[in-house]
Amino acid sequence: MPYFHIHNKNEETYVFLKGSGDFQVDGDCFTITEGSVVRIAPQGKRGLRNTSGVPMVYMVIQSKENSLEEYSTADGERVECEPKWDSK
Repeated sequence: MPYFHIHNKNEETYVFLKGSGDFQVDGDCFTITEGSVVRIAPQGKRGLRNTSGVPMVYMVIQSKENSLEEYSTADGERVECEPKWDSK
């Protein structure tokens, strides 16, 4: 993504799967590599560049800022389900 951008409502989470490069949010520039995860608030001025010799592969997840009300296993509930995978 050769340009900087912001969002009005959505935060973004970038997950880097292949390649490496530089990521900048506002005035903070840092290295990203395979496995890096970066979350940016909507108004963060963000941009990235690929510095590796391979195409960079990443995914971006957008969600409304602060839409996750809680992150807890207390929100989950265990249920019975018959596994369909092999038990190798």
